[in-house]
Order: sequence, then C-alpha cells, then structure tokens
Amino acid sequence: MSSNSTTPFDPDTWSYLNNVLGAHYALVAAFAWLAIDWLLCMGMEMKYIWTAPWGSTKGLYLFTRYFGLAILALLVITFNLSNVSPSMCIAFFQIGTWGSVWMMGTVSYILLLRIHAMYARSRRVGIFSVVIYFAHLVAAFGILGVSVQKSYTPPDTLAEFPTMTGCFVNQSNPILVTYWIFRLLFDAILLLMVGYKTTHRYVSYSGIDLLDVMIKDNVSAFIFIFCVQSINLFASRLAPVELSGVGLPFSIATDIIMSTRLILHIREAFFGTDDEEEEQGLDFKDIPMNPLLAASRRDNRDREAMSALRSQNRGRHNSTFIGGFEDDDDTERAPGVMVTVEIQRDEPGARRSTFARQPNAGGN
Repeated sequence: MSSNSTTPFDPDTWSYLNNVLGAHYALVAAFAWLAIDWLLCMGMEMKYIWTAPWGSTKGLYLFTRYFGLAILALLVITFNLSNVSPSMCIAFFQIGTWGSVWMMGTVSYILLLRIHAMYARSRRVGIFSVVIYFAHLVAAFGILGVSVQKSYTPPDTLAEFPTMTGCFVNQSNPILVTYWIFRLLFDAILLLMVGYKTTHRYVSYSGIDLLDVMIKDNVSAFIFIFCVQSINLFASRLAPVELSGVGLPFSIATDIIMSTRLILHIREAFFGTDDEEEEQGLDFKDIPMNPLLAASRRDNRDREAMSALRSQNRGRHNSTFIGGFEDDDDTERAPGVMVTVEIQRDEPGARRSTFARQPNAGGN
C-alpha cells in the first residue's frame, strides 16, 4: 500500500503504520491457524488425551496446547486494547516473551523425547540430548533476559497522533538475532538427528518407501519447524523494527501444532482406530513415546512375537518397537533390531509394514 496526496500522514509515518498493520494481521493469522488446528484435533484430543490417565505425556500435551493458545491470545489482545498505560504494555511484552520461551522449552523437550525413542533410548543420545537442551535454554533465557523491554514509550512516529493507542514495537535489540541463531542451530541439530535415523532405516531395510518412513517418524514436523525458524532469523535481521517480530507468533503456533500433533499421531498409531477400543476401554493410553519390547523366540518366532505385540497393543497399530528378549528359558537371546509393525486383528496372520525384520538367532 502506498500513500497518496490526500493522506494526512507523511511517507515515513504511512510506511510505519502499514508495517504495524501487517504485523498485526500476521499475529491474528497465527492465532487463527492455531485455533483452527485445535478444533480440527478436538476429536483425537478427546479420544487419546482427555480419556487417558494423568501422566507426563498428558501433562505435556495439555500445557503445550492450552498455554500456547493463552499466550497468542494475550498477544492479540495487546495489539487491540485502547488507552493502555506504559506499565501494561511492559507487562504484556514480558508475559509474551517469557511465555514463548517456556513454550519453546516444552516443545523442545517433546521433540527430544521422540528422537530418544527413535534411537532406542540410547544412553549416548540421551546424554547428548540433555546437554543441548539445557544449553539451548540457558542461551535463550540469558539473551532474552538482556533484551526484554523494561520501559516503554510510544514511538516517535506516532507522537503527533495521541488518539492512536496500543502497544507498538518501537525498538529492536540486535542481540535478539543471536537468540534466533541459537534456536535455528538447535532445530538444525534435531533435524540432522532425525534425518540420519530416517536415512539409516531406509538404506538398511529393502522394500520400503522413503515417504512411508518419513511419515511414521514424523520427519515433516522437524522440517517445518526448521523452515519457520529460518524465516524468523531473516525477518529479525533484515526487516524494519516494527516487522522484526512478525515471525514470533508463527514460531509459537508452529511449535505448538507440530509437537501436539506428534503426540496425537503416536497415540493414534499405537492404539489404532478399531471399534473394539470402546469395549476394551482405554486403560493403557498413558503409553510414553518410547519403544516397547517384543520377544524373539527359538520356535515359531514370528507367530509368538506378533501375538505378543497384538496382546500389548489391543488392535491395529503402527508404531516403533525394539526387538528384545524375556527372562524365559525358552527365549533366544538375540540382538534387537528396530522394527515397525502393523497388526490387523481381523486377519489370520499379522501383516508387517516396514522394518519388520527378525533377528537371525543361532544361524536358524
């Protein structure tokens, strides 16, 4: 939009107001996107979250989903209030800033849980995940603690228009770019870890589709988050002050949507969609995002392993498991392999989808 001869604003003011309006539209769009996703996922949420017993996964989901909605709603309200005092603007800015950091920490924890499960709960991967997680949090809190606004005055551009009220961004600390660099680096590490494991599975097992592997491992969530953080870095570095934070609401919304959908998809894959769930109940819906154990036996190995998985899963599932062994004399102690199985209750034999390779025990 450009100014014309009838506008009461000079070109700089007109440009500033257009940028502020664009940032406001972006904020409302991010909130609408998050709210629509919440409505679309309500059925799955009621089935797999609200009916589940309380546990860490349920707590993480509810905190991420509803605290994130509250943060974005607060940011929208901030830009729509009139007659707002400077102290209220400071309060809104700080709540939005620190709330987004807490949200980022929770989402990062969920993503690292998923990666830890993909690597079969490897001790080395677990230690590495803890190190990068806390390093990321310390960097985020340190940078934002220095750069968060502690005082507020209306922008000089709007000094001539006292009737225009609201909390407007009037400064941008250059150190904020460092925050987005750390965030992008963290997300890049997560994406590389997921990409390595996905590529390893695709190369190691023949007859599987790469797209099928990516869907089962929720690779798209990590890719999408990385792309959004890349855009945020460029926006904070190159955009005008009033547009420097235009990507923040989309960053929050993306984190929330991708992480909560990851939890829902894992639970949907684990429990399936059979009508038998209504008869059998939802007693086991507090399953964490970790692999399960499946035994490999000397005789009738396939039938026994699939039967054990069927009894554990109660229905049609599609999830990641680790081949292990039980403490039976009957059990063959064979090295475990990462498998993804799909079990259909109404079929006489279990149907395996991808990575369903049994250990070769004793050369049999």
